[in-house]
Amino acid sequence: MVALKEYMADPAAAQEKIKAQTAEIAAIREGIAEMLGIYGSIGLAAIRPGKPGKIDLGRIDSVDQVNIKRLRRLIGRGEGIYFRPTERDTHDVLFLDDVPADVCYQWKDCALIVETSPGRHQLHARLDEGVPTDMAKRIQGAMCHTTGADLGCGGDVYHFRRLPGTPNTKYDDAPRVRIAHAGSQRIRADGWRKAVCLYRMRSENIMRRIPKAELVEAPKRWTNYAGDDLSVSDMRYVVYLVARGMGLEQIRARLEAESPDLALRKRGNPDAYIE
Repeated sequence: MVALKEYMADPAAAQEKIKAQTAEIAAIREGIAEMLGIYGSIGLAAIRPGKPGKIDLGRIDSVDQVNIKRLRRLIGRGEGIYFRPTERDTHDVLFLDDVPADVCYQWKDCALIVETSPGRHQLHARLDEGVPTDMAKRIQGAMCHTTGADLGCGGDVYHFRRLPGTPNTKYDDAPRVRIAHAGSQRIRADGWRKAVCLYRMRSENIMRRIPKAELVEAPKRWTNYAGDDLSVSDMRYVVYLVARGMGLEQIRARLEAESPDLALRKRGNPDAYIE
């Protein structure tokens, strides 16, 4: 905290420093507690802006498990502190990154809104029931398109998100990530589930128009290739389907049925991946 020599040299300045450090520690602990409150267990990681890789800080089930001293040391080195939910079968909280401010206001009653820097927000949307991972990916992707959020998190329900209470080390002034609003209501999962299923039914109708003789078996699905970048995931999946000998129409139908909101992301042109 503060060395005795430093305190003796300037007690008033040392006391202010201790006060600031105490407030920093409290903010970090509160941020972790808030995220545990809505996600249950989470995984922490340290990621430095512009640098590859991450430092895995392990699974956290309670605030007392966290080594705050180590977190502060990593922050001092310029590392950003992130978290994501631990793996689970169902999800009742979905994540949207870089959400426009006007949309945050519209969703404020049913989401936890985190300001990552002045004017930049992440949104944790709370559902009224847990949905299976595959459906959660589809709903989150649809939410991203509907809100104008960053498509980078699209269908990635385990996307890293900034931890409230820690500084955003992406910027020189390192603004502290903070919870801007916490809504108490929940979003009806059934409404989003129906919207996603209707879109899938449309894609399956395309499949019915393909002669059975032209259909090719391919047991793997888009989720086998899902990653942080949805376009890269699409491309890897298409490469697999082409290698299986699948035709363009069947590939198109598979992508439209399985890739989160492909028509919105690529304006209905999955052919570009094959070309």
